[in-house]
Amino acid sequence: MSAVCERIAAAYAHGPAAIHEVVSGRAVAISRLLAEANELADQLAAQNLAGERLLIAVDPGIDWVRVFLATLWCGAVAVPVPLSAPPAAPR
Repeated sequence: MSAVCERIAAAYAHGPAAIHEVVSGRAVAISRLLAEANELADQLAAQNLAGERLLIAVDPGIDWVRVFLATLWCGAVAVPVPLSAPPAAPR
């Protein structure tokens, strides 16, 4: 786990803080979000993805944060892809 991820986990793992999605009204406690991200990171690490680039093509929100943290925690490089980006031009 990177130093940044360790600091995030230490700062919020036991607090009552939550992340809220304004549009959907969803909310999740940061401690739960971190636990779920850690579980996903373990699954990614089991696939030996450390150092690999992982595209994150997920709608902005709680799920995006979960995937982003898991990517960092497994040692991979997060490459966010905006879902609103136009398709690549043919070569």
